Amino acid sequence: MKDTIIYEFRKNDAEKIVVSFSIYEGREYYHIRTYVRSGFHGSQNYLPTPKGISFNHSQLSSFFVGVDKLKKFLDRNEIADVVLAAESKPMTVEETVSFFGEDISYVKKAPIVQVV
Repeated sequence: MKDTIIYEFRKNDAEKIVVSFSIYEGREYYHIRTYVRSGFHGSQNYLPTPKGISFNHSQLSSFFVGVDKLKKFLDRNEIADVVLAAESKPMTVEETVSFFGEDISYVKKAPIVQVV
């Protein structure tokens, strides 16, 4: 079963997302999978990881319905309206951590997330 790569894009320095197609035992399968760079830094060889999804032809239309709903959701700007108000006065958060068996408390500043 050899995958035919339809599309790929870089996720980060070590990973890429690959959209591919294959035929196994006469059935068509579609894959969206994370591939990781193998070998040393700078290597151009990538190997598939377990992270991803595979589905058959009958599931393809359901997948596209989900992608279309996601696009409509994003187009309504329901996510884009959440902004970091970096210029606002930061709030403080007190945290306690254990360091070699001793509890140490400290205060840190955190940005305010403002929902518009």
